[in-house]
Amino acid sequence: MNNAQRHDLFITSVWTKKLANFKDVNEGLLKNIFSKSIPLYSSANTYGGQEATFHYHESLQEVLNAAESLATEIAKFMGVLKERDKSPRIACYWGNINKEKEFNPPHVHPASDLSGVYYVKIPVSTETTEDQETAAGKICFHDTRLEKCISTPFYEENLGYLDLANYSFPKGTSHNPWLDNVAKFKPEEGMMAIFPSWLLHYVEPNLCKEDRIAISFNISF
Repeated sequence: MNNAQRHDLFITSVWTKKLANFKDVNEGLLKNIFSKSIPLYSSANTYGGQEATFHYHESLQEVLNAAESLATEIAKFMGVLKERDKSPRIACYWGNINKEKEFNPPHVHPASDLSGVYYVKIPVSTETTEDQETAAGKICFHDTRLEKCISTPFYEENLGYLDLANYSFPKGTSHNPWLDNVAKFKPEEGMMAIFPSWLLHYVEPNLCKEDRIAISFNISF
């Protein structure tokens, strides 16, 4: 494009990072927290179990420290730390346990600046290798710009509004940030994702027999 300048407006970023020692961290979390008999509750925002009263363990603290460290780098990139004295801090955190066919429908995280998720256990499908791409369920971010939401808001022709518990998501789809309404990230054990709290997102159904386990958190500047 000769003599043309591009101006990126209203940029929406999602940051991902894999913990270097995630195997040891996840082993500690599964052994000392998620192996215990934890009471789970359901709310309007989940079709899986959530737990907010964790037992303290050093493995959990490693996850929280990593989240605050990444959030600090994000705040520096955004220029937030130049305007405020305090560094980002974890405002709250909770566990998500999704059993077979359980999922998290579209939602946002109010009253916080950034939100994130850390994956403790990603189940493996007993079906063919081809199904591994979608079996555990991806985290999906939806473009919240009004015009694009109106054009295709969780709706598919001849299907109606999506029944997430029974809908078969397309495999191997790639994301075009200029055209697509939804960007999907395949979860991996040890992966952390941080995103703006206002960004609409959902998690596809867990189609595996074993539980999908993650830790979610909100961050305030």
